[in-house]
Amino acid sequence: MNPGHDYIQNLADFIRRYITDLKIYTDKKIFIHRTGRFAGYQYSQNDSERNFFCVKEAVHNAIKHSGSNVVFVTMSVKEKYSGTGFQIMAAGLMLNSNTSGRTGIKNITERMSYINGSIEFLSK
Repeated sequence: MNPGHDYIQNLADFIRRYITDLKIYTDKKIFIHRTGRFAGYQYSQNDSERNFFCVKEAVHNAIKHSGSNVVFVTMSVKEKYSGTGFQIMAAGLMLNSNTSGRTGIKNITERMSYINGSIEFLSK
């Protein structure tokens, strides 16, 4: 994420490179899929950074805490200039857990909505 590259396309490319590099450090398979048109949509630097850190945390949680050997990440543009959507899917994610101190997924979801983005967790 560099100043002057404030487009959703740049954010998507940065996230893809980050996740590709992350594959070196885990035995889990990570698949990245993009849907929709990313080119030409501007996105503020602050929102790009917030978006990236939410997705980074979500992917790390899926790698560390799921019971799956495979993690799927889907990136999409919700609508023109309105933000991005992400879907993280892995088996064994504790989506409805009320365990004390475990509010990570809820916090990630709230932070994404704050920047007009969305993130969805699926456990299969």
